[in-house]
Amino acid sequence: MKIEAKDCYVLHVVPPNGGGVDRYVRDICARRANDRVLHVSQLQVVFESPQHNQFVVIDTASAGDTQWVAALGQPALVHAHSSLQLERETVVRLCAILKIPYVVTLHDVAFSEHTQNHADEADIVTFIADAKCCVAPSQFIRELAVQSGCAGADIVVIPNGADCEKSDVAYPSTLNIANAANPQFEVAVVGALGEHKGLSFLKETVSHLPENVRVVLVGYADGALSKGWLLPEKLWVHGPFEPAELRSILDAYGCKFVLFPNRQPESFSYSLSDVWCSGRPALVPDVGALGERMRAAGCGALYPAHASARDVSHIIVELLSSSRLMKIPPMKNGLSIAEMCSRLTAIYDRYASNAYAPPEMNDSTNAAEIAVHLNSAFFRAELVKLNGDVAFSNDRLTRTLVEIDELAERYRGRGEWVSKLETDVQGLSEENLRVARIAAQREADVSVLTRDVEKLTIDVTDTLKIAHRYERALSMLPKPVRNWALRRADEPKKP
Repeated sequence: MKIEAKDCYVLHVVPPNGGGVDRYVRDICARRANDRVLHVSQLQVVFESPQHNQFVVIDTASAGDTQWVAALGQPALVHAHSSLQLERETVVRLCAILKIPYVVTLHDVAFSEHTQNHADEADIVTFIADAKCCVAPSQFIRELAVQSGCAGADIVVIPNGADCEKSDVAYPSTLNIANAANPQFEVAVVGALGEHKGLSFLKETVSHLPENVRVVLVGYADGALSKGWLLPEKLWVHGPFEPAELRSILDAYGCKFVLFPNRQPESFSYSLSDVWCSGRPALVPDVGALGERMRAAGCGALYPAHASARDVSHIIVELLSSSRLMKIPPMKNGLSIAEMCSRLTAIYDRYASNAYAPPEMNDSTNAAEIAVHLNSAFFRAELVKLNGDVAFSNDRLTRTLVEIDELAERYRGRGEWVSKLETDVQGLSEENLRVARIAAQREADVSVLTRDVEKLTIDVTDTLKIAHRYERALSMLPKPVRNWALRRADEPKKP
């Protein structure tokens, strides 16, 4: 079915890794109802109608030319969103089968001769040079393309569009900052951080900051998906978030500005757009599109591209203690999404080989499962949900560990009491033994005393018997003799 040229069917070929590329393509497809997306992977591709949430899975190994035509219909041209080998070969093959041209957007620096091996470099340069038009999101990328030998292509700078009015959704959850008596985080970092985004540099920079300056990563990092301290009491990870919530999240943390710790040049940076839309200035390295955009907009400050972590920490402290960076109102970041799409549509109309509507697609029974993997909006929602589930589980785990500690403490107290009782019982046993020994000694002493009393009684009885015999003998003597004998007995013995 023929359609107006401005509504021509464009096929967007993308790698299945989401991120900024997925956001860019979906912003386009949301305003161009006839555009479709082809997600390219090693073993299969997925043909998607974004506005209808419909998918068709195509086995690349078995699909011949007629199968491709039957599945994809007749697009006006192909818009390539990657120059890597797999996507590059797919675009060249489809354009040969469908006999249509292609344009390409350079979303990152991967095409540059500085990042490619020599075997791949010539193919990339040829692929970009053969495109009807090459779209660069920044002047930096355009100059890099020229330096890399892609000057044969028509290179047009069209910045990625952003709509700030979407950045005022209230953040619904509590911040849940563990062990933080003061919830203020004057400095923020926004996005998903890996080593290529400056994670190690961020950690080193934060380690040099004064104790009272803390940083929140609104997003997540390699090995740190959920809320928690990445550096104890210094660097807090907020976890995944929806871009529309960013301003209210930064408000809740009390952030004054956002740091970009990037060590590699950026092609554009949606994160910078989101930060400016949230009303925050930024501190960015003076390299690539970050430096280019900051010099043009002036909403923040620059630091030297090769500055050390200690130097950047000093700049942060200086900015916090001065009025150089003030909170800014939500600003317009270059182009709106509608303006970006309008410029791209002008390119499509210029090079379109036909104006046919896209093919009808069968409903996918597993559309929801596929969307979670291929649509970054669905993936982000799943990630936020997963992070919430993990946070809930961690909270339950923390509470359980506290309860276990309390229970262990009670058992520990009971153990100490049992130990004291055992000590007391042992003491009583020893005391009983001592009393028993004393009692036995007393019984022995009583036995000896009894024997002595019995012997003394016998001795007294014998003495009395002898005294009686003497008394009878004296009674038989004449009185004068008896008296004389008694006097003699009473006289003291001479020595």
